[in-house]
Amino acid sequence: DVPRNMASTHFYVSKTFSATDVQGDQLTFAATIEAYDESAVVDESVNTTCSVGAPATAPGTTDPDEKPEEPGEKISKPGLNKWIIAGDEKLESDTAAAGTDVTFELESNVPDNLRNYIVVDEPTTKAASSYKLVFADTLDAAFDDPKNFVIEIGDTMLTDGQYNLDLSNTHEFSITLDLVKLYEAGIIKSNDIANATAITVTYTATLKADTTAGIYTNKAQVGYPEGSSSMDTVTVKTYAIRVFKYDQVTNEGLKGAVFGLYQKDSDGNLINNHGTLTTDAEGYIRVDGLDAGTYYLKEAAAPDGYVCSETELEIKVNDEAAGVDYIVDASFA
Repeated sequence: DVPRNMASTHFYVSKTFSATDVQGDQLTFAATIEAYDESAVVDESVNTTCSVGAPATAPGTTDPDEKPEEPGEKISKPGLNKWIIAGDEKLESDTAAAGTDVTFELESNVPDNLRNYIVVDEPTTKAASSYKLVFADTLDAAFDDPKNFVIEIGDTMLTDGQYNLDLSNTHEFSITLDLVKLYEAGIIKSNDIANATAITVTYTATLKADTTAGIYTNKAQVGYPEGSSSMDTVTVKTYAIRVFKYDQVTNEGLKGAVFGLYQKDSDGNLINNHGTLTTDAEGYIRVDGLDAGTYYLKEAAAPDGYVCSETELEIKVNDEAAGVDYIVDASFA
C-alpha cells in the first residue's frame, strides 16, 4: 500500500525459480504494478526474459558477488541549473572585472524518461529512436567569445563527434546531445538512468573591456523531446569608482588633478595598477569595469596653484559601498 500523499516510490520484486518453471526453453518473469483506482498513476512495468542456459551459482542471482544497485533519485525529465564557477564554489551571482573571463556551468541530468526511447535489456540493448537533449544558452551582450567548452556525463568527457555545438548566433549558443546514441556507444548506462547522472557543460566567456558598472544577466534552459526545462539565470556584476576632487575652502571641483589607482597584495605590494587618471572640468574622474575589492587612490600631480596631497585614499568596492547604479563615490579635498 502506498499513501496517497506520497509523490512517488520504488518497488522491489524478487522470486526464486526452479527447473519446473521453464516453459519452451525460456524462463519468463513479468512484474506489473497496477493502479487500484483512477486517481493513481503508474509510470512503468518491468518484463525480463532469462535463458534457461544461464548458470545459477547462488539462489536468486547468476553471480554470488553481484548485488542490485539501489536506485538514486528518480528524475523523469531533465532539468537545468546554471552556475558561475569561482574556485570550488558554484554561485548564482558573482563579480568580475571588465576584460576578464568568467567560467559558467550548465548542469542537467540523464532523465528517467530516456527508458521510453530505448530498450534497456542489457547486454542486447537496441535503440528504438533518438532522444535530443539541447542546451540553449543566452549571454548578456556584455559578454563575448564563449569558448573552452567541456561536456561531461558523470566523469566521462565527451569528444567533439559526440555532440553538436552551434555558435552561429551572437551571444547565444546551443549544444545538442543524442542520448540514445550515447547509450548505444556505452557512454550512458542503465545505472546513469536510474541515478539521474549529471550532464554538465562548462565554458568561459569574456566580459568586454569597455563594460560599464552594472549587473548583467545570463540565462539558459534545456530542451528535450517532450518540452523544455524552466529558464535558469545567473548574474555578473561589475563596479565603477567615481572620485570628486575639490577645493576644501570653496567646495568647487578642480580640473587637472592627476591620480594613480591601484591595488595591493597581502604584503602591501603594488598590484593591478589602473594607470593615471586626470579630473575633468567638473573635478571628476570615473573608472568602470572594476571587480569587488579594495582599491587605493593617490594624487600624483596637483592642479596649478595647489599642493599635491600625500594622502592615500582607501576605497572599498562592494555592494554595501556602491549605490544602486553599482558606482562607489569618493571625495578627495
